[in-house]
Amino acid sequence: MINQGVRQWVWAGAGIFCLITGAGMLLCSGTLETYILCSQGRKAMAETLLFFGWMLGFCCIPRKGWIRIAGIGAGIAVGTWCHQIFLPFLVSGAWLLGILLFGRLIGNFAGRREGVNVSEAFLMGAGGWICLICLLSAFSIGGLGRIRILGAGMTLALILAMAVGLFRKMSGGKGLEQRREGTDSGKGEGLYWAILFTMVFIQLARLNQGADYDSLHYGLRSPYILDNGRGIYENLGNINLVYTYPKGFEILSFPMAGTATYGYLFCFNLWLTLLALLLVYELTGSLGGTRLQQIKAAAFVSMIPGVMNMAITAKSDIATLVCQLCILNGAAGLLTKKGEDAQKWFGIAAGSCFLSFAMKPTAVVFSTAISLICLLYLWKEGAVLWKGLWKEKRYLSAALISGLGAWTGTWLRTYQMTGVPSTSVFTSIWEKLGFSVQWPYAFSAIPDQGLEMGVQESILFFLKRLYGFFFFPAGEDMGHVIIAWGTGLIPLFLLAWGMWGRQWTEGRREAERKAFICVSWAGAAVIALSLISLFLLWQVDGNYFMLLYVLAVVLGVLSLSQAGIWQSRTFFSRKGLAAGCFLFQAVVMLGANWAGVVGFTPAALWHKGYYPHQLQTYETFCSRGNQAIWSILSQDPRTRVLAVGEHPQVLQFPCNVQSYYDVTGSGGNVRLVKTLADFKEFLRFAQTEYVYVQEDYLEEGTRAWDVIRYLIEEGSLADIRYENRNMIARVNLKGEYPIDPEAAAEFYRNNR
Repeated sequence: MINQGVRQWVWAGAGIFCLITGAGMLLCSGTLETYILCSQGRKAMAETLLFFGWMLGFCCIPRKGWIRIAGIGAGIAVGTWCHQIFLPFLVSGAWLLGILLFGRLIGNFAGRREGVNVSEAFLMGAGGWICLICLLSAFSIGGLGRIRILGAGMTLALILAMAVGLFRKMSGGKGLEQRREGTDSGKGEGLYWAILFTMVFIQLARLNQGADYDSLHYGLRSPYILDNGRGIYENLGNINLVYTYPKGFEILSFPMAGTATYGYLFCFNLWLTLLALLLVYELTGSLGGTRLQQIKAAAFVSMIPGVMNMAITAKSDIATLVCQLCILNGAAGLLTKKGEDAQKWFGIAAGSCFLSFAMKPTAVVFSTAISLICLLYLWKEGAVLWKGLWKEKRYLSAALISGLGAWTGTWLRTYQMTGVPSTSVFTSIWEKLGFSVQWPYAFSAIPDQGLEMGVQESILFFLKRLYGFFFFPAGEDMGHVIIAWGTGLIPLFLLAWGMWGRQWTEGRREAERKAFICVSWAGAAVIALSLISLFLLWQVDGNYFMLLYVLAVVLGVLSLSQAGIWQSRTFFSRKGLAAGCFLFQAVVMLGANWAGVVGFTPAALWHKGYYPHQLQTYETFCSRGNQAIWSILSQDPRTRVLAVGEHPQVLQFPCNVQSYYDVTGSGGNVRLVKTLADFKEFLRFAQTEYVYVQEDYLEEGTRAWDVIRYLIEEGSLADIRYENRNMIARVNLKGEYPIDPEAAAEFYRNNR
């Protein structure tokens, strides 16, 4: 057994190695010069330090509770206003609160008289809302307008009811002592609260700066590709893989979509990230952590770019993570409560597993794995844990139906579109089970990058990927890791868990010891699946490993408390270590993000409370000679267009657009342009009304050039108009519009 002193030195040495390699990566990859040392980057760093100093002053210096709250609130209010995100941050927060209150209402109706915790509220609120939208869609009465009215009415009514209830409690003098307690932060907590608020501020400050590729491709386009007036089950003719994913997150955020700014959707995801940090806080407490350790875990998770950089996208990764944390909180609750309220905790765990399937395809692997591991451990611990499980069947049914209903409703959409219940890389499995992919869809099989090599080459390939993933994410196959990197904190926390995790279980309460072991088993399963993914995937995306990042932090923070490093000055002081870590992580966070933006949104004092993304998009299209074309396509959001141009920028017309890349590129079906007859059949299937061709995009002799030319020459495109060499034409497969094909073809050649 290695003694404590040696282990401390090993861990410190690993920390120095991670710091050096991380700094080397920033220097060698050009990240520092591009994102930090430029003028925008220096301003962003200065503003970050200023905000951190403000938060540190109000979080650490002993003050009355209301002064601390007012100071923190003022800092956030000023920051959000100056960076034109105040209104979206406020409204999207109210919408998430409405979802949680809706979940509490469902729980109360199902018999939960003693209150509903945040995991239950999210499970039943999110699951119930998705079920409601699926039900409306089944009767073809969807549509953004109706759903906004429904969502706004529900939220206002529930918040008003909550306010009335709180007023009555305060009037009766109930709970005042409890509110007075805890107004002062515990010793040492202020620094970690300041770090957490600052990391959230970084994302808020740059949220408006630019939408990322995936968000522009599908996340921000829900009103056109998910529910364009009749519900989510209408076939809107879009065939790319991303349009067939389970759309649970898009359904949850749908009332926020299609506005004058992208900020509402991005802020909703940021609020979900704050919910994830709260669940990290609760999970750490369930494993026996003190209040200080709970806030440490939440603060360190907020320092992970692989988590926080996903907070300002219109992607489902954060929502999936919230569901997975609810699974683990449910399992920990079953163990620590010794069978009390078993139906509550089992319902949370099982229902959240099913709800996660409605969010992201890969949740089928990771959520199922941690659920099965936890279930096996619970079974191993004996039947005493299951006493009273069926005691309140009505409540258990409500929790399970919320998750099951959301899963069923979203997968039914995918099945109706494609012929298989879920897509992504799992299509080959469904085909072996007897399902078949419907034309015109085509999907990839399970990747096998590492298996295509010899044994020695595979080992070297795997070791190179491990080094890149954990320490030095630079190079062609690491491009999607650096923008959502776990940083050197992850191997450090994993090492701490390996060296001191067993010590954590010694001397703990039996329930907490079992909960820690259960979550450790789940963590081991996530590590194994992550390593397999690193070996098999052609392209490694850092956001695939968010659950690994979070579990490493939670288990690592608790394990480190047994190392003596937090308490000892052998290597670092506690606050010095945390502050130094914060500074390095802030540099990494500012130097890499999912959208590839530099610096923060330019500060402004006079504005409408939000950033006008849609107006900016319109002006960009007009500057590129598309004003008349925009006017044509903006008349009806149900207009279906095939756009041949720069992807995903051409998808920003305010109607149902899919790009030529959608059809023939990654996630599409290149066989659709093998012959002109095949392509025309696809246009009929998609009910395409217009074809748009961007100026100077096509090169003569390419397949796309030939396809457009052939369509014009045979009269399948008519009413052809050119605006500054951008072309728009009506699809004329039935010959509704008169055309002179020869003259049109000549005009096309002369204008391209």
